[in-house]
Amino acid sequence: MLLRSVAGVALEYYDFTVFATFAPFFASQFFVKEDNTAAILSVLAVFAAGFLARPLGAVVLGWVADSVGRKRAMITAMLLTAGASLVIGVLPSFEAIGPAAAVLLTIARIVQGFGHGGESTSAYVFVSELAPPSRRGRYSSLYPIALMLGIISATLLGAILTSVLSHDAVSEWGWRIPFLLGGVLGIFALVLRRSLRDSDAFEQAQSSHPKISARERWGVVWQHRTGVLRVLGLTAGMTVAYYFWAVNATTYAISAKGADPSHTFWASLAAQAAYLCVLPLWGRFSDRFGRRPNYMIASGMLAVLAFPLSLLLDSNALQTGIAIGIALCFLASATSVEPAFFSELFPTHVRATAIALPLAIGIALFGGTAPYLSTWLSSIGKGWLFTVYAIVLALITFTVALKSPEVAGKNFESDSTS
Repeated sequence: MLLRSVAGVALEYYDFTVFATFAPFFASQFFVKEDNTAAILSVLAVFAAGFLARPLGAVVLGWVADSVGRKRAMITAMLLTAGASLVIGVLPSFEAIGPAAAVLLTIARIVQGFGHGGESTSAYVFVSELAPPSRRGRYSSLYPIALMLGIISATLLGAILTSVLSHDAVSEWGWRIPFLLGGVLGIFALVLRRSLRDSDAFEQAQSSHPKISARERWGVVWQHRTGVLRVLGLTAGMTVAYYFWAVNATTYAISAKGADPSHTFWASLAAQAAYLCVLPLWGRFSDRFGRRPNYMIASGMLAVLAFPLSLLLDSNALQTGIAIGIALCFLASATSVEPAFFSELFPTHVRATAIALPLAIGIALFGGTAPYLSTWLSSIGKGWLFTVYAIVLALITFTVALKSPEVAGKNFESDSTS
């Protein structure tokens, strides 16, 4: 059951990541071709717009997950994300319908963001609730593994398409292939998720806690406001690092540094494979030493290495791959245990709702804007400012982790009946 749930996560993140991965190729299809940098920035602004819908999706589907069930929330999220991907794949270009093309692209992206906001929260708590308490960190690492498999699939498709097709062919029609494929794969994910059942912890919480209104539920969440703020602080530094290094570093190297697309995609793919290998190791580490050390290691090392790694990003594909690989291996320390850590901060009957808003706001504010900020600052010769920004947020996350309680191994079943 656990593998079926995270398979859906992989497909969700494939759909979401394809947008950023292929932005340099389809930007001119929806915006004015004469200024390539402006077109890419416009597409990245649309990418960021999808993140603005994440808080609303997280709140709505988080409430569904807590009141109706994790399964229904995840199925709804999958329908929205895969459906939007399919729509993007068939959208007419700027030349065909003018500015309406960009409007439709933005709407589809916002729908993706809404679905993705609900997916993150629902899958987080579902994976954590299925895991044995003593191995929750190890099981939790399956979520980022599935997430990265989705990203790797998008990157691999980028490597293949840029290797077998010319740049003009990818820009004209080849970029549509990954979006159409994402829509088709969504059907497969729905089949997998329809056979899921909700966790024992959720079922016990439903039977032991009376039905409450949305207002009453938010009242309970307010009682846990310190944990909500803690999630926001822990999310800030890691989401900027994640969306730059795992999602946008390849696009940045191609568009801002003039790197060869095919070589850079393959180098990035190797770095992402290394990330996959270390995720379960970091999960095991947290089961033995706690969740806080993982976050402190990740945020501390990313702050220290921010400038050296940013200097490695260049037109040289090997250098870019090394920089991405080092960043991701340290980032894995935090991402491997994020679902477990966040879930252990809250009681079962409000877990999804309490995680939903701060997680979505943090990702929208810091993650969704990261590709745009890094590309724009680089285009005006101030790329170093983005590095400073990333360091400050990493240090905030380090401080929050340092002052957080250690909650590793919390028993969700006893929590459900308390």
